[in-house]
Amino acid sequence: MGTSHLAGKNIFGRLNKRVKQEIYQNRVMGTKNLVNTLSMLQQKPKVLVSASAVGYYGDRGEEDLYEDSGPGGDFLSEVCVNWEKEAQEAEKFGIRTVQIRTAPVLGPGGLLSKILPLYKWGLGGPLGHGQQWFPWIHIEDIVGIYTFVIERETIKGPVNSCSLEIVRNEEFSKILVGVLGRPAFLKVPKFALKLVLGELGREILASQKVQPRKLLQNDFSFKFPDLKSALENILTKL
Repeated sequence: MGTSHLAGKNIFGRLNKRVKQEIYQNRVMGTKNLVNTLSMLQQKPKVLVSASAVGYYGDRGEEDLYEDSGPGGDFLSEVCVNWEKEAQEAEKFGIRTVQIRTAPVLGPGGLLSKILPLYKWGLGGPLGHGQQWFPWIHIEDIVGIYTFVIERETIKGPVNSCSLEIVRNEEFSKILVGVLGRPAFLKVPKFALKLVLGELGREILASQKVQPRKLLQNDFSFKFPDLKSALENILTKL
């Protein structure tokens, strides 16, 4: 028997004080309450799989990021550190814990649904300078990862959950407009993102060269290892 914890307030939008508090409460305190409940069960689950995010790493430029790389120093990094820490408390009660550090998920809803209209209108393009690394994962692969880590009893701790083909933001935009068959005329300037999204604008511009090392070491098979095939599959369903 296993337990998965996926609760969390959507981070899209301006990160004001109230929203930050809600994000922290949903993720960190929600996990703390769940683990406290599990500790009181007579028959405890064998594994707790808790969501986390590649936001753990913050903005890291050209650095290769593995599961044992340290955290960043921004708000979302702090949330992820404490989120994972609370999940790992379940180990005290004999429960194996896994933290899924999820890259932006490509599928119905989420990031793609927010930016797709712009690209369809020919208004989409790279964010900022476009050279930041952009990790991603197809929705079917993230579902597969959850099943995989539940069944693979040797896996514990953080798991970088991103696809094999890590691309720069500029390349992501180029592939997306190619699949859509639309032109991309504009770059979205850094100041505009910060003006509209505040602190979240800085988070979106972060460069995260995340490597799914633990998944590869355990022979996980990606259904969509490259961005072009992933986008082609998703866009046929939208």
